[in-house]
Formats: sequence, C-alpha cells, structure tokens
Amino acid sequence: MVPINGSGLTRVALLNDFSCFGKCSLTVSIPIISSYGIETVPLPTAVLSTHTGGFDRFVMRDMTEDMRQIAAHWKEMDMQFDCIYTGFFCTKEQIAFAREFIRAFSGPQTIVLSDPVLGDNGSLYSCFSEDFAAEMRKLCEMADIITPNRTEARLLLGDAPDDEAVSNEELLAGLHNENVIITSVRRGDKIGYLARLGTEIVRIEKPMVHRQLHGTGDVFTSALCGEVLSGGNMDIITMSSVVQLGLIKRNRIFTVSVLLPDKPGELVRVASIIAAQNGNVIKLEHNQFVTTNRTAAVELKITIEAFGTEHKDEICRALTEAGYTPQLISVLM
Repeated sequence: MVPINGSGLTRVALLNDFSCFGKCSLTVSIPIISSYGIETVPLPTAVLSTHTGGFDRFVMRDMTEDMRQIAAHWKEMDMQFDCIYTGFFCTKEQIAFAREFIRAFSGPQTIVLSDPVLGDNGSLYSCFSEDFAAEMRKLCEMADIITPNRTEARLLLGDAPDDEAVSNEELLAGLHNENVIITSVRRGDKIGYLARLGTEIVRIEKPMVHRQLHGTGDVFTSALCGEVLSGGNMDIITMSSVVQLGLIKRNRIFTVSVLLPDKPGELVRVASIIAAQNGNVIKLEHNQFVTTNRTAAVELKITIEAFGTEHKDEICRALTEAGYTPQLISVLM
C-alpha cells in the first residue's frame, strides 16, 4: 500500500451507489468499515435521491464517466488498495469498468470482496436484465469472497431466480469461488447464512424478525470487510491463507522456473519481458548451482502476480518467444 496521506491505515475502495436518503450502500459501508480503523475510499457508481426499495420516481445519476476520471487521477497518484469491495452497478459498462479497476489497483495481497447486487426474494431487480447477471458473473470470478443472497446465487449460476427446487447446499457447491457466503438463508423460523470458507462449511442461524429492512446485506458485507481486514473476532491468519490459496487457484499468483546463462543482464532481461506483459514480480529465487556447469545455466524461480489464467498464459508465451522455456512449478510464497 502506498501511504499517500501518511496515515499507514489499511485502505479499501468501495465501488457502490450513494443513496442520499435510506440506510444502504455507501451510507452504511463508510461508517461501518471506518469504525474498524480502516481508510474508506468511495467510488460512487450512481447517486440516487433515495434507495430504490419502496420509493417511486427516485432520481438517479449514472456516474460512469466520473468513475473513469476519478480512477485516472488515482492512477496518477500510484494508489493501491488492500481491499476492493464492489456492490451496485447500474450498467453492464460499469461492471466491465470494475474489472479493469481491479486489474489496475490490486497488489499481490489485495482482497477482492464482491456483493453481487442482482435481486432478492426470488426476483431479478426490475432495473436489470438477464445479460446483466451474466456480466456480474464475470466480475465475481475475480473475487476472493462473494456474498450473494439466495436469489443472487441462483442468478450467478444461470438458474431462474425463483427456482426453489435447488437447495442451499447445491447453490453453495455450484459457486466455485474459494470463499462464498450465501445470505438470507431461511430454515423454518430462522434466518442466517451458509458459507464455504476454503474447505470449511459454516452455517449461522438466528431467529427471524418478520420485518422488511433495507440495506441489511450492505451492513453484513461491510462488517465482514472490516473483520477480514482488521482481524476482529475472525482468525485473520486463517482467512489470509484461504485468500492466498484462492489467488493461486485462479492463477492470479503463479511461479515459473526458467534456465538462463549466468552472465550479467540476464536477470534484467527476464524481468523486462514480464514487465512488458504487465506482470508483477513478487518473489525471485536465483539458484546458481542447479547444474555443475554454471556457465551453461542457472535456475531462476519467479513468483508473479497476474490477472488470471489468460494473462498467465500471455506471460509464459512471451518468455517462450524470447528463447526461454518456462516451467510452471508449485507456488513459492
């Protein structure tokens, strides 16, 4: 993290809407996450006069162009984030922008937390279309943690939002992120969540209050964000390990071994090839004794941060075209 303001605080980017009236989205995320001693940096996707539930004729301003200009300014400042938290988007273009934002502002340890706002109570929100859900699915593939409600989980899997035939356990198994928390899971007179954190299955249930409250999902995910980033009552070491395994599983972190002549300039040449492909080298191991003939070859093990499988393949292809033979090996961290 770059200490731009000298505070040294953990920093989170919040890509979500700002509802001027109503207890939801940024108006709850900013104070909740800030209460954990975390620096919140909001990037509003839309500004609304009220939240959308229960109000007619609300006013909404699409902030897409503003988002691009703000992000460009942040890039000039060389800003990075310890966490990127995404929520409501009003267009598919904004979801595509969010994917670009994650690539541009993530570091090796950045946690991507996505609350895929799509629908609730068995219905897709009226402002969205079926293809909007497909775009959200692509964004969630980049996330380390996702927090859909039951309706949104069905939509992410391409199912009908009101298909009650699919069990909560089947929904959880169908979502392939390393960490999935399905919220608003009901059983009898209880409500809670069903989660998979790494390989551990967790179910939390509480007595249900029969009252409609807007913004509860935002409150939950904001508190989760604060707990993950600050330690709180959560085992932060375990969670960090789980997130790291997720990065490796999705090829956002990988290690290659290459053999190169033991002469000046070779290390710089390899690093330049990786940099030209926008790869981020996070660890190097240089072994001069891999063979008895050091002039023939030394081994360089490089751990690289990438955007995913396609980007990893591009980096390996560039090394091959430069005359090296990169071999994928177990990730070194």
